[in-house]
Amino acid sequence: MACRKSILRVTCTALLAGCAGAGCNEQAPAVNRVQPNAIEKAVFAGEWYFLQTVIDTPYSAGYTFVGEQGTLYKI
Repeated sequence: MACRKSILRVTCTALLAGCAGAGCNEQAPAVNRVQPNAIEKAVFAGEWYFLQTVIDTPYSAGYTFVGEQGTLYKI
């Protein structure tokens, strides 16, 4: 009786492993997560410059003004 149970367990385990392996047999297609109208990376090659400029501020702001610029950074 114990021999039958062990043979049944081995058979069931082999069957389940075979089914699980068959489910992963096909290669899934690549997922493209790029949004429409995306720009190629090659466009951004080379040197770029960054300059922070204030374009709007509340009338009562005493700490900045429109047209104030920060430091020019080379990226």
